[in-house]
Amino acid sequence: TAISKVIGSILLMNYYYQKKLGINIFKVYAQIFHRITFCMLVAALVCLGLNKIIWGSWISLALKVVGFCIVYGLLMILFGLNKEEKKAFFRRKS
Repeated sequence: TAISKVIGSILLMNYYYQKKLGINIFKVYAQIFHRITFCMLVAALVCLGLNKIIWGSWISLALKVVGFCIVYGLLMILFGLNKEEKKAFFRRKS
């Protein structure tokens, strides 16, 4: 199952994107990876700090998950999105 997923989703779709649509998918992945990595590392460091303060129960795990999601989401909005994505994200729906 994993091999067919790799062949179908990664190899064939990347070929389709590049040949038929003219999208260099590896360049897209590289641009996304750099922005996501920074946000992920900072959010993980914040959660490590939360680990020192909150520990020991399922509620504490839920608080850490919520904290990670909030920090990661805010960082993605601030640093992960490019100008066009920020415009689309903050555009008002009439």
